[in-house]
Amino acid sequence: MVGFASMSVRRWLRVEATGVIEFLTIHSDSERAAAALGITDRITYDRPVEATDVIKALADPQRFRVLAAVVLGASDRDEIGARSGVDVRGVLAATARLESLGLLTGEAGALRVDYEKLRDLLRAEAAPAAQEDIDRFVQDGRLSSLPSKRSRRHAVLAHIVEQSFEAGSTYDEKAVNVVLERWCEGSAVDHVAMRRYLIDHQLMFRVQGVYARTTEVLPAPGEAEKYMDAIGLD
Repeated sequence: MVGFASMSVRRWLRVEATGVIEFLTIHSDSERAAAALGITDRITYDRPVEATDVIKALADPQRFRVLAAVVLGASDRDEIGARSGVDVRGVLAATARLESLGLLTGEAGALRVDYEKLRDLLRAEAAPAAQEDIDRFVQDGRLSSLPSKRSRRHAVLAHIVEQSFEAGSTYDEKAVNVVLERWCEGSAVDHVAMRRYLIDHQLMFRVQGVYARTTEVLPAPGEAEKYMDAIGLD
């Protein structure tokens, strides 16, 4: 079963990751200053920016501190540096990257978080995937790849679960592996990672090595498993 702590972290990441739905072409003073210092941390996208792009950017502690400083009210780079503890070069690099993602907007001295872009991405993430999205990743009864966007990945995994597992039945891990290995045949997708995704997306549940689509048909978790679930070890 998915642990409480690990689920909390995942929820937090999804909230923090909801940054932009489209790439913004921004030519601000930070970009010119960063270029003058030889900083090339700005990335351009030939597609809409997705939650995973934001997660990757915020995985850098320096960028995260810079963004936090702006959230807390810092608007010019001197103040951002003072609040975040990041040096001038680091602030310029971080703001250039965060602006390219759309997380920050505004001219130099008046930077702010673009909350409208955050709301746009949240709406995009919540939107159901179209059938063509499923057809793009599932071909001839096999999984060609897994989408990086969570909502699309959820739709693809839900399709596989619907096709492969009965709602009221239980399965041991070996049986689940056999099914998933068949779906992954001929692709680079690892069936073990896919099995973990099913748990992460709460499309399958697991108790004491028994898997099912609903918790009602699973055995009651033992005391050891309850403890592991409480601390986020699943």
